[in-house]
Amino acid sequence: MIRIQERSEVVERDGTDMSTACVLCSHNCGLKVDVKDNRIDKVRADDTNPATTGYSCNKAYSIGHYVEHKQRLEHPLKRTADGEYVRISWDEAITEIAAKLNAIRDTSGPTAIALNGIGGQSNHMDALFAMGFMGVVGTPWYFSSYAQEKSQHHWIDQQMAKSPPGLYFHADAWNSDVILLMGTNPLLSNRGHNPTEGFKKFFKNENNRLFVVDPRRSETARRAHVHLAGKPGTDAYLLMAMVKHILDKQLFDSGFLKDKAVNFTELEKAFRDISVHAMCAACELDVESVTDVAEQFARAGKASIFYDLGVEQIRHSTLVSWLMKVLSMITGNYAQPGGNIFSGSFSPAVAPVPAMKPYIAPVSGIQGIATLAPMGMFSPYLLPEEIEAGNIQALIVEGSNPLLAYADTRRFERALRKLDLLVVIEPAFTETARVADYVLPTPTGYEKWEWCTFPKGYPEIYAQLRPPILSGPAEALPEAEIYSRLVTAMGLVPKAPEVLHQLAGQKHLGLFFGALGGIAALRGRMDSNKTLGHAIFRAYQTLGPRLENPSLVTVWLTSVLYALSCRRDVVRHLGPDYRFASPFRLAEELAERVIKHPEGVQVALKDVGENFSEAVRTRNGKVNLVPKVVLPLIKQAIAYSESEDDSFPYMVSAGERTQWTANTIQRSNEWRKGKGPHFWIKVSPKLAEEIGAKQDDIVILETAVGQLDAPVIISDTMPDKLVSIPNGFGMEYPDPETGELKPVGRNANLITSLDERDPITGCPYLKHQPCRVYKKDLLPMNAPAI
Repeated sequence: MIRIQERSEVVERDGTDMSTACVLCSHNCGLKVDVKDNRIDKVRADDTNPATTGYSCNKAYSIGHYVEHKQRLEHPLKRTADGEYVRISWDEAITEIAAKLNAIRDTSGPTAIALNGIGGQSNHMDALFAMGFMGVVGTPWYFSSYAQEKSQHHWIDQQMAKSPPGLYFHADAWNSDVILLMGTNPLLSNRGHNPTEGFKKFFKNENNRLFVVDPRRSETARRAHVHLAGKPGTDAYLLMAMVKHILDKQLFDSGFLKDKAVNFTELEKAFRDISVHAMCAACELDVESVTDVAEQFARAGKASIFYDLGVEQIRHSTLVSWLMKVLSMITGNYAQPGGNIFSGSFSPAVAPVPAMKPYIAPVSGIQGIATLAPMGMFSPYLLPEEIEAGNIQALIVEGSNPLLAYADTRRFERALRKLDLLVVIEPAFTETARVADYVLPTPTGYEKWEWCTFPKGYPEIYAQLRPPILSGPAEALPEAEIYSRLVTAMGLVPKAPEVLHQLAGQKHLGLFFGALGGIAALRGRMDSNKTLGHAIFRAYQTLGPRLENPSLVTVWLTSVLYALSCRRDVVRHLGPDYRFASPFRLAEELAERVIKHPEGVQVALKDVGENFSEAVRTRNGKVNLVPKVVLPLIKQAIAYSESEDDSFPYMVSAGERTQWTANTIQRSNEWRKGKGPHFWIKVSPKLAEEIGAKQDDIVILETAVGQLDAPVIISDTMPDKLVSIPNGFGMEYPDPETGELKPVGRNANLITSLDERDPITGCPYLKHQPCRVYKKDLLPMNAPAI
């Protein structure tokens, strides 16, 4: 075992005006904080952050609760035979875990080992080390929360355009003339950078139009010029109706399609027998409203599709993703300013390696999808069944909490308990940690060097490296050190050769990175993931100790790979003085700027005129409008008929965003403000009348999976057959008086299904699951036992 870092970072106990960022959602708004006696004392938005420019929502001011709570981990723990946890040393933990992983790998192969998590919303410094660990172990199993939301978009983009997995189809909304907004309520959820100001800008032009598709009368829907309040979960039919109408009326942009697309005739053929009237009937919308929206979208100079979870966690979500791309293409808005552009981040723009055959999940037949990086990512909804089948025997959970984050908590827990080895790497003693064999403490995102790699801005590309602003528990080690110790203890990564140590000490690092790449490639033996693993861990051993913190090799490697793959974007930003600089010289400049600017810094500038060519990597440079894999999805959607079950007459949408819901790293309830229940079951007045419930009555929400109870909120914004509950609750937290663990609100995943999911990606139907609701102690007469 090779040790590089012996303890967590130690910083000054007091500080003022320190740059950092919020970690409670993917926007990561820039913040300034004051620290007093090693506690976050004051928080304010950072107007020097180049991406968020002084904006943050209310949640950012609660980040101190993420760090300071009663369930922080301070030492490595091991579960004993009687289920108790005892403190052990790091050497004991790493040695024992490495031995067990090697035993499983030797007897059942590397595919018996899996990893879930990596980083969470804002802490991505671990990503290269986690992927490197997977690479040298040789496992294809990477389960991520991102793949319960958005992997269908990357799959469709690769089928249509062979797009790099690090690009994301994003609305250039505030530069649009028309916005079609689907499955999101940004005026409450803050989806998109500062949407309040964005909409103010948008509405200043009285000719602009906002069309909102939402079964609820949401805050954003109230501002819409047209609100299409259709049947929940039928967005695919609405989009098919719009595309069909545009094709029938020949409102498509024929010049754009001629230059940039193939298979338009196949598209017409695929829609030949689709009826606009039938599609509108399926989503319970009148034909005139739908066709009017379609025509205005098609005739607009610039039109974008602004979307989120509401269309990503429903039936036919992969088809919806394709239909959005088709609608954007046929109207000439695909990869165009004011339409939908492909945004990226400070990560290499590389396509999946063609020689890499996607790994197929044995139970479901679902393949790993190259998402965010050129490696397969799996929906976590496949994980329990693969454990149940014996295909996965060991699991590393890092930066994730499956027993709150994923569906059917009870089944998930049974699966986790069946594993031969479960290791949890976390700052907190979470619900998942309480069933682990080993729990390894890591600092929070404010107690170590961190950064976030989510896209921020376009055409500017930004990066923000956050130095630690607090000292963490002495024995909490950063993920980079944990993975490094594991792979060296397993004998998978030997000690780096002396030549790398010598080259790492030179002023300019071109020779170092050249030698590093050559040595890693030899060790990787043409396997790109294994090569990455050998590169990151050898860099950590050699260059790491020479940096302010060894984990910062991530910044250097990212800078090298970005300079190699996005050279023109880097030079466009840095200026003509760097026109003839080598990629390694560019990388040095990028890394130095990132490290010197904790408030964030611009690292590249995209050419908006090249967005199409950057995203479309087909040989002919054109988008394939109708990949063959899509045709069965169209037929399945048209043939699908939602069966009515009197036992479960309603639909529940799990995960409504509110001002006081965040991800589950907020353990206590102390950060929430305001009166009234924060967890509730929301229904329409008519539904409340049907079940005999009044405001704040305790009601039961039940599905085929389970049930939960909560106060009922009666709202005329809700359609009559839809039930809504918020996300981000259910943490079991010590009672302030007794110390007994009690749930904070209710865990929505007590009632959601692992099997209700998309057949291509495994993305769940969390926004559309059959349910029933009744007052406590008043079980409906026709309700079967669960």
